[in-house]
Amino acid sequence: MAAAVRSSLLSPSDGPPSDAFRLESYALKDHLERHGWVALSPDAIPHQALGLFGPMKRYFKQAAAEKSQHKVDIDVEGGGKPEEGYLSADDCGPEQFIVRLKNPNHGRAGQPELVSKAEIASAELSAMVRTLLGALGWAVNPSENSMLSGDIMDHRPLLEGTTGASVLRLTNYATQEQDQLTLPEHVDRGLVTIVLANRPGLELFDQLSEQWVPAPTDGQGAPLPVMLVGHTLQFATANMLKACRHRVRPDGAHVQSASGSSASASSSSCSSSSSSSSEDGGGGGGGDGGDRQRLSVSFHVRARLDATIDQARVPPALRRVVVARSRTVQEEMDQFARLNGSV
Repeated sequence: MAAAVRSSLLSPSDGPPSDAFRLESYALKDHLERHGWVALSPDAIPHQALGLFGPMKRYFKQAAAEKSQHKVDIDVEGGGKPEEGYLSADDCGPEQFIVRLKNPNHGRAGQPELVSKAEIASAELSAMVRTLLGALGWAVNPSENSMLSGDIMDHRPLLEGTTGASVLRLTNYATQEQDQLTLPEHVDRGLVTIVLANRPGLELFDQLSEQWVPAPTDGQGAPLPVMLVGHTLQFATANMLKACRHRVRPDGAHVQSASGSSASASSSSCSSSSSSSSEDGGGGGGGDGGDRQRLSVSFHVRARLDATIDQARVPPALRRVVVARSRTVQEEMDQFARLNGSV
């Protein structure tokens, strides 16, 4: 069932949409509508993103004193969000490094190798997702093809010295403190999340089969990249698309079961193995060469908080709401926080 989005969808022509573009755009919409997620062909992923696993291994294997130089302060109890930097296992469960979307600044003094490579990767991933959401917007409403991309995503280019709404989370699930930390089921608050990993472990609640399924793998058992629908995209499509519930199991130990419980949806920056609040995905793409260390690259694509989403732009036949609403992203995130906890 791993119907992958191919790189051909990422190269639209300047003229009218081709027949191939139309077919692939509709296929993307239909798959997301049925399942809430879609696998991506590895050749669709920027090589800068696939190349992050090596720098991640080197960074996370450093001594704690070295990594603590880049540590950020975070008020977990108060729902605070780290802007950017290292979070140890003591802070958040799985240790991670967070990078905000920005114009890559090569050679910034004092920054680790991981950051410079991650900044380039996040910029490339942002461009890729903008194209995918443009194709999805066209499939939803051809006359409003920018409704899910340029109208609500970060302005481009970003001004020098500013950061965008989207974040890249680089996560190490196997640390010396706690081996193979897991994440409970949750949905992400943004538009979509692109998830890559070097080992299995991510599970998705498939909306068609109503079963938990392991994230798809290639012929060699390596996780494929996946794109997950987030809460903001669910709102922007008037519930035509539903946010994808997902979780991470230790060592990829999959247990298939239906779930009658509601999603534990939250988007807190941190999570422990016993917490129900998390925003990190945790699987999909990349090889590990037999290394037991499980690493995840998750790019959380978020809409600008000042952008306005008008559900009336979705054709009535596709809406799954009684009344079409118009809200700013900030207002919708506030509503999400009231229902699901911290954002």
